[in-house]
Amino acid sequence: MKPSRKFGLPVAALLVIPFGADGQLLAAGGSDAGALIGLALVPGLIALLLYYHGLRAAPATAATIAELSFPLTALIVNAIAFGDRLSGTQLAGAALLAATVASFGIASRRGPQAIGVRARPLPATGLAGS
Repeated sequence: MKPSRKFGLPVAALLVIPFGADGQLLAAGGSDAGALIGLALVPGLIALLLYYHGLRAAPATAATIAELSFPLTALIVNAIAFGDRLSGTQLAGAALLAATVASFGIASRRGPQAIGVRARPLPATGLAGS
């Protein structure tokens, strides 16, 4: 029986997180545990609840376009809010992502068959009547 590796990275991260960049143990005490857990869970939980609530009412194409535009939006907000300068690779990736999202938006207006691949018919094998 092979050991499962799906928990390796999360467990390793939990072992390393309490130590800062300089190797010193972070100065969070037991009294801070509730606040830290609240800060970790509440914003993420609220965001996911709003996201899934919105998905119920949104068409699949709109949800896909919104999901694909998330990294681009985060990049733009980071550049504006924190004055982060974008590298050439980031600018190229942002342009490619913006073009992809725009092409999906344009194609989705043409109808459901405009996006995707067309299935080819399967060859007859003669096994159906056997």
